[in-house]
Amino acid sequence: MTPSSLQRIATGRVAGAAVFAWIALSAAFFALGPYASIKSAGEEASLLEERFGYSAADAHEWLESIGPDGRTAYGTFQLLDVGNALLTAIALTLVLAFSLGRLFGPSRRPLLLAYLPLAVGFLELVENTCLGLAVSGFPDPQAGVLGVASGVTMLKLSLGFCVFPMTALCLIAVFIAGIVRRRSSTTTATTRGTDGQ
Repeated sequence: MTPSSLQRIATGRVAGAAVFAWIALSAAFFALGPYASIKSAGEEASLLEERFGYSAADAHEWLESIGPDGRTAYGTFQLLDVGNALLTAIALTLVLAFSLGRLFGPSRRPLLLAYLPLAVGFLELVENTCLGLAVSGFPDPQAGVLGVASGVTMLKLSLGFCVFPMTALCLIAVFIAGIVRRRSSTTTATTRGTDGQ
């Protein structure tokens, strides 16, 4: 999808609806899905996708610590997280495209930043696949698969830490720009009214 077509799709209503759906489904996913039971099985230790780097030995130790039921839940979590990852990427892409379009107009270069959430979403899908394979291959998960998963997780978290603040800052900038424009138009209208008298 080209930046211009993305900008046409990313209206305020579409972006708002996508964010609402993302927040609602993510809340349900983490509250009602297997996340809580996995955390409990792992004695509240961080899941592998929440760690900034881990070795194959660390991953094996954690997978062993959560037990058979925990591993089954973790495999289910990887499948469900695919939908969450896709929805997150779509929602943030639309919000960024909307915000950047409002701030910079039809300029293509700033709009390229709107594709970053899609990159994060792709990395999360690779991570889900690798961790799903590690669970299904337990107790002998391939070290190479875990190595790829660890590297992808580090890259995903690094980009994610950039995407979320950037999205928030762009929305704040759009809000402030809107206030400035309204004040400017009010001042202009008042000046013209005064001049007309």
